[in-house]
Amino acid sequence: MAKDKRVEVLFEPGDYRLLEGVARRDGKSVGHVIREAVAKYVVRPTEEERQAAFEHFLGMEPVPVGSPEEEKKIIVDSQYIAILKSMNDPALDEEIKRLEDELAELIRDIEAR
Repeated sequence: MAKDKRVEVLFEPGDYRLLEGVARRDGKSVGHVIREAVAKYVVRPTEEERQAAFEHFLGMEPVPVGSPEEEKKIIVDSQYIAILKSMNDPALDEEIKRLEDELAELIRDIEAR
């Protein structure tokens, strides 16, 4: 497709040096790198890309999912465990182990359905 629109974009010197480095590394012009970035982050995918993504999705293995309440519990408890672990307090080890066991049992129950 012919390019018939021009845009002027100003960059910080450091950002432009990074762009030049990427362009040089890939053997492309800075303009080409910018057009690729726009295509990747702004422009919608082509119909072929959408179809390929849809077919990829259909080919995926199903993942067991619990009820909304169960999924919320998994997320919240996982975050809580991470917070407790980050405290590096040996006094919390039993509570962490109990929560991890409880979570593992819930996940096994969901997977068994």
